[in-house]
Amino acid sequence: MARYDDEYFEGIGISNDYIFREVFRRNEGRTARLLSTVLERPVGAVAYLDDNHEVKPSLEAHGNVLDVYVRMDSGALANVEMQDYRERALGLRMRAYLAAIDTDALASGQPRARHAWSTSVFICTMDHVGDGRRKHTAHWRLEEVDACVMTRQEMVILYAGGRRGEVSPQLDAFLRYVAGYTGEDVLDDPFVRELDEAVREVRRDNTWREGFMTVQEKLEIWKEQ
Repeated sequence: MARYDDEYFEGIGISNDYIFREVFRRNEGRTARLLSTVLERPVGAVAYLDDNHEVKPSLEAHGNVLDVYVRMDSGALANVEMQDYRERALGLRMRAYLAAIDTDALASGQPRARHAWSTSVFICTMDHVGDGRRKHTAHWRLEEVDACVMTRQEMVILYAGGRRGEVSPQLDAFLRYVAGYTGEDVLDDPFVRELDEAVREVRRDNTWREGFMTVQEKLEIWKEQ
């Protein structure tokens, strides 16, 4: 079993999905800033649909618990996942999440749900694409004519350790922070500084620590089986 002392908790950063969810949980203003940063465009206000929302593509399917799941002012739906381990089938997982979100939206009965945009963002600490780029954006594309089909679905893969490709200064600072850099040049960014303060606050919370330890101990037992 891991040794959970103050030094251990001080080493946990935003790339841990458990702390990531807590930093953004029910904080709609902070989540809107996150989406604006990772999508590199204004998103307006957002509304949380649920904490740890579970969506299912069918009644028979297992559910996917989403880290961050919100509806934007435009009616668009977005989920953001922190991916801090190697996922061999990341594309299939993203496809499943988008399908689940679309099914969930249609089941909600919202008038605009049928035509709403759905976006799935994965913030990765490993290079799942393999080319060192910081950001990849995917839409449905016709290979024969090299054109996109307007499905209003968007998949974004971010690589925190990437160095290739132009991104905004705000996204650059955020990705470097996810990768573990906490120098002045990174913390000079207002949003990153806000996140760093929130991470420190969460790590000091004894109730959060107890929940974290419970989850980690269950994971360790599961791995040993």
